[in-house]
Amino acid sequence: MLIIANLVGTALVFIAFGLWGLLGPASMVTNLGLTITAPEGATAIRSIYGGFLIGFGLFILYCARMESRRRNGLVALLIVVSTILAARAVGALVDGGDLGIQLSYGVIELFSIVVTTGLLLAKRQAT
Repeated sequence: MLIIANLVGTALVFIAFGLWGLLGPASMVTNLGLTITAPEGATAIRSIYGGFLIGFGLFILYCARMESRRRNGLVALLIVVSTILAARAVGALVDGGDLGIQLSYGVIELFSIVVTTGLLLAKRQAT
């Protein structure tokens, strides 16, 4: 049950951020200290932040629906969130700037990684 809750909860977060990127790209990037200066920029935010995050969230929901796919969902979640955290750390080191928001997101990502890893290990021991 914890695996389903983790997958569904995380999927809903990805979908929510994706909808934000799709429907309100300017407000999404303003939160990150960016501005969109051309229509192509808005489309890029809609497609990458919107499209990818919604699609990934839907994939995780798909994995949550069947026992045989849950491990794949956890692995995908672990890979994507770990990569996001690693890229955030590189950006913070290389780019500097106000690290407050990066630290906030990083803590959430690290928590997700720890929980997902624990669930994967528990699932492995159970089989």
